[in-house]
Amino acid sequence: MKKIKSCYYEVDGKKFVVGDNSSVLMLIGKDHKFFVDFETNENFEPNFIPTKETARTQLKWAYILSYSFSKLETNKAKQDVWGYFIKENGTVPIKKYGIDKNYIQGTQISFSPVAQDSPIWEGTGYVMLLFIDEPGDGIAFPFMAVNQAPEIRGHYFDRQKNIENNPEVGINDGFYNYNTTIKLYFSTHMLPIKGLNGKNLISAGINLDLSAEWKDLSLTIELLDEAGDGQTTASTIARAYSCDPEYKFILDKPLVESELNKYAEEQSGVSTNANCSFEVPITIELDWKDKFHKNHKAEPTKKYYVMIVIKNKKSGKIYTSMPKNSQWVQTVDNKIEEIPSSHFFVVKYNSLDVILKELEAKKNNQIQYIGDVQYTRKEYDPCGYSMIEISDVADKDRKPFVIFDENKLADSGDKTSQTFDIIRGDAKKDVLISLKELHNKGVMCMGVMLPKNEKHDSKENVFLMDTILAAKKLGNDYERVEDTKHKKQLRKSNIDVTAENENDTDVIVDEQQPAYDVEKVQNLIFGTDYDYVGEDKLKLKLKYLYNKSYDNAILKAIGYEIDAQYSAANLKVKEIAWVARYIFWKDYFVQQYFVPVSTCRYPNQLVRTRVFPNLEWWINVKYETKEPVYVRQTPNYKYREFFTEKGQNKKLKESRLKEKEKNWKIKKYELDFEAGFKIDGEENPLIPGDGFPLLNAINFLLKAYEIFKEITFADEAKEGEAAIASGTARTTDGSPSSKKMAARWKLRKGRGLPFRIEVSTPAFSGGIQGKFAQSKSKPNEIGAFYFLEFAAKPLFGIKGELDLLFFAQFIGPIGQAMYRLSQIVKKVNYLTLGAVRIDYYINVGAKVDFNVEIKALEYHSVDGWDGGEVQIYIPIEIYLNAGVDVNASIEGIGSASADARIEGKAKFEVRATHDKRNNKCPALLKFEGLTGKVWLKFSIKDKTKQDTGEPEEEPDHKFSIIDPKDPWKIDII
Repeated sequence: MKKIKSCYYEVDGKKFVVGDNSSVLMLIGKDHKFFVDFETNENFEPNFIPTKETARTQLKWAYILSYSFSKLETNKAKQDVWGYFIKENGTVPIKKYGIDKNYIQGTQISFSPVAQDSPIWEGTGYVMLLFIDEPGDGIAFPFMAVNQAPEIRGHYFDRQKNIENNPEVGINDGFYNYNTTIKLYFSTHMLPIKGLNGKNLISAGINLDLSAEWKDLSLTIELLDEAGDGQTTASTIARAYSCDPEYKFILDKPLVESELNKYAEEQSGVSTNANCSFEVPITIELDWKDKFHKNHKAEPTKKYYVMIVIKNKKSGKIYTSMPKNSQWVQTVDNKIEEIPSSHFFVVKYNSLDVILKELEAKKNNQIQYIGDVQYTRKEYDPCGYSMIEISDVADKDRKPFVIFDENKLADSGDKTSQTFDIIRGDAKKDVLISLKELHNKGVMCMGVMLPKNEKHDSKENVFLMDTILAAKKLGNDYERVEDTKHKKQLRKSNIDVTAENENDTDVIVDEQQPAYDVEKVQNLIFGTDYDYVGEDKLKLKLKYLYNKSYDNAILKAIGYEIDAQYSAANLKVKEIAWVARYIFWKDYFVQQYFVPVSTCRYPNQLVRTRVFPNLEWWINVKYETKEPVYVRQTPNYKYREFFTEKGQNKKLKESRLKEKEKNWKIKKYELDFEAGFKIDGEENPLIPGDGFPLLNAINFLLKAYEIFKEITFADEAKEGEAAIASGTARTTDGSPSSKKMAARWKLRKGRGLPFRIEVSTPAFSGGIQGKFAQSKSKPNEIGAFYFLEFAAKPLFGIKGELDLLFFAQFIGPIGQAMYRLSQIVKKVNYLTLGAVRIDYYINVGAKVDFNVEIKALEYHSVDGWDGGEVQIYIPIEIYLNAGVDVNASIEGIGSASADARIEGKAKFEVRATHDKRNNKCPALLKFEGLTGKVWLKFSIKDKTKQDTGEPEEEPDHKFSIIDPKDPWKIDII
C-alpha cells in the first residue's frame, strides 16, 4: 500500500515539493534539508493519514549510490553497501534490498556538502528512499551535490619519470619520443549529467546548461607552447576562444576535433553522475621535431602543453581547460587520493630507434675494448672456476647452456664467443648465470685483471658489473707474462705442484685503456635489472625494449594517407603500427647484454645474452571462384544446318542464357583475408576493421575485373554466336546437293572448328606465420622462424569440347540421313504447332586441372630451410557423351519429356612431389579406368502437380569398361 507521495526540500529559505518523478541538485556549500510536513498531511496519500506519533516513530530515510542501487534491483550487489553512509541508526531491521538497520528514523534528513569533506561525493548520483514500513510504500528520487556551473575540471598526462632531475637522455630517461602515441586524461562536471531525470528538476542557485547532452557537445584539443619559447611561432589563425597569455597556439589546426562522447570512458551499470572521465590518444607527430624543436643540440628535450575546449553546439556556450601546475586528485571510497600526473609532456629529440642503435653500438664497442680471451688449454691458478652455465629461468623445458668448460677446452670448451638467446616481452624474466666449482676464498689470489690491491674474494669482483679493465692486446691475440709466483700460489692453496701445473702465464691490464662501467653502458641497475644469488650466481632480469613509435613508412605501405588529422580508427592503427617494424626484421633489432666473469685462472670471460621480441604474426589468404572466367565458343559449335529456325537449338539457347546469368550477373569470387599478431601472448588483429585500405584496394580491383569480364566475354566476342545461341541463325531449306553441302561446309569451315573451351580461375589459399624460435641445430641461439603453406587448386583448369555432330551433317550419306531426320523433326514440329521439340548431340571432350600445393615449408634464420614438400598433380579426364532430348508441351494441360544420354569417361592423374627434407622427387602416372554411364529419364508434369526442380544427376546404369591399372612410378630426383 502506497503511504507517502512526496516530501519537501529546503535550501536558502526556499521550499520545493519532491516526488517520485523529481531530481534534486544540491549546490555545494549550502545547507540542504529534506522533511515531511505533518501539519497539512500533504505529503501522504489520501487513504493514509497517520497520527503524528506514528509517523514520527516510523518514518525512515535511506540513501545509496545510484550505481549500487541499480545493482541491488537486479540482486547483483553486496548488501553491506547501505552501511557505508548510515551505520545502524534504525531500530527495526528492513529486509528489502538488505537495508537492515542502516537508515535514519525521523521526520527529516539534512546535508551540508562541501567540495573536499562530505559524506556526499561531489557530482555523484544517489538515490533517496523515504518509506514507513518498507521501500515501495513511499517515494524514491535521485539527488546529487554539484558546483554552481558546468566545467572542465582539468586535464593531465601520465607522470613521466625523473623529468625534474633532467637525467641524461637515454633508454630509461622517462622522456617520450616523436612518432609516439600517448594518453591525455581529463574530466568534466555537468558536461553532461548522465541519467538525470528532467521531468521535475530542482536546481536552486545552479547555472545549469540543460541542453548539454552528449549529441550537442564537441571536443577540440589545441597544442600549446610557452609564450616565451623562441623555437616556436604563434599561429595567426583566428579562434572563437583564447589561451592564457603565458601560452600560445603553435598549430594552425587543432590536434583533435571530434564528438565528445567518442572518448568517454565506459562505466558499467545504470548510474546518475555529473562527473565524466575521458581518455584521448594524442600523437606526438614526427614533423614537430623540425618545426618546434630546432634548438635540440642545446635543449635535447622539449615541453609541450594542450588546451581543451568543449562547445555546446546547441546553446553556443564554450568551456575551456588550460594547463594547471597542480597535482591531480581523485575520490576513492570517499578518500582523496593523488594521481602521479603532469600538465605537460616532455619529448626528446632523438627517436627511440636512434637511441637503441646507439646503445647497441656502445655495448659492442665495450665488448671489443674489454676483450674476450679464448682458451684452448686448461689453466691451473688456484683462484678459479671449472664451468660457466647459463639458463632461462622462464623456460623450464630449455636445457642450460654450458658456455665454458675447462675440462673440454681442447675440444671447443670455450664458447664465450657465442651468445645465449632468449625471447622476452615487456615483462622482465630471469636469466641465471652459474659458476661451477668456484674457488675464490681460502686460496691465494693475485687479483689478475683487477685494480691494484683488489682480489676475487667477493661476488662483485667475480661478476664484474661495475669497473672492468681491458686486457692488453698483442696483434690478434693478448699479451701474456710469466707468473713467477705461480708455484707459491699452489703451495699456499694446498695444491701439489706437478709437471702439468707448474708453469703459468697471465694476461695483463692495458694501462692505456680506461676502466669501463659495465652496468652503466647497458642501462642496468642493481636490484632492478640484476642481482646476486649467493656467491656463485648472478641473475639478470631482462625484458625486450620495444620501439613503440609508429612508422609513417609502414602506414603508407598499407595504404593510409598521412595527414595532420586522424580519426579514432586511425589512432588505433597507430597504436599497433609499431608492431610491423618487427615483422620486417633487421639484425640491429637484437638487444645484447653481457656479464664479464673473472678469476685469476680465467679472467674477463664474457657471458653474452641476446634478447628477441616475444612476437608472433600471421597472414592467411583465400581466393576462389566456382565458375569459369573465360568461355570461348566458336559459331560452329552446335550449329545444325538442317534444323528449322523455330526449332533450332532451343535447349542450347536456354542453357547458355542460364550460364550467362550465372557466370556474369552474380559475384563469382570469394576473398578471405586475415592478418593478426600476438605480442607478449596477447592476440590482436593486424587489420582494424573493414576500413583497412589494402583490403579495400584488393576488393576494388576484383570488382573492376568482374566488370571487365562482363563487358568482354558476355557477348562471346562474335556476332554470329549471338544468332546461334538465340535460335535466329539463317538456315538452308530444300534437298541438299553435294555442291550446296560443299559450299556450306566451306562457309562454315571458314568460321572455325566447332569447339567450346572454358578456362577456370585460380583458387588460391595459403598463409605465412612468423615468430622467433629456438634453433634446432644450435640450441643456444634464437632466430626468425617462418612457416609457409600454399595451395593453388587449381592454378588453372581447362575444359574443351568438340561437336562431332557438326562434322556428321556435312558427310554425304550421314548428311542425307540427318536431312531425313530433320524433315521428320520439322513435320512433327509443324503438326504439333511447335509443342514437340527434338534435339540430339554427340561430343568428345577433355578436362585438365593443374594443381600446385606447398605443404609445411619451414625456414629458420639459423637452421635454414626444413620440412615441407612441393606437390604438382594434374587430373585428366577424356570423355565422349551423346544423347537425344524430346520435349512435348501442351499449353494449359502439361508437359512430357524424355532424355536419353550415354557417357564414357577415362581418368588419368599425373603427380610429382618434391620432398625438401629428403631431396627426393617421386612421380607417378595413374590410370583410374574407363567407365560408362547411361541415363534414361521420362517425366510428366501437369497443372495439379508442383514442379520439384531438376531431376537427380545419378545415372540409371553405371559400369566399368576398362578397370584401373597399377600406377607407373618414377623418381625424378
